[in-house]
Amino acid sequence: MCQKAGQVVTLMIRVTGRQAFYAVKSFDGMACSIAGVLEAIGDRWAVLILRDLSLGLSRYDDLRRSTGITNATLSDRLKHLEDNELIERRPTRTIPSDMNTF
Repeated sequence: MCQKAGQVVTLMIRVTGRQAFYAVKSFDGMACSIAGVLEAIGDRWAVLILRDLSLGLSRYDDLRRSTGITNATLSDRLKHLEDNELIERRPTRTIPSDMNTF
């Protein structure tokens, strides 16, 4: 449970098969560390991206193949994780320069 504006808000999760449905869409304004982490991570795609990065994948195409995510969604999630300082973009020393390494 997290507190929000003087009241207690409970995150309800119902799992059906492989899909999870969240009753709360945003954790903004909740005063607990778990809510802050969930807000910074974002969604299930971000968790899969963080998993793959921790396993050593670092190139954009490798992340896309591993997760099966679309280009638009992958770009959006990488930008979200970078904005929240969970990942850092590093240029590689190739010619032409490859900026797709995280």
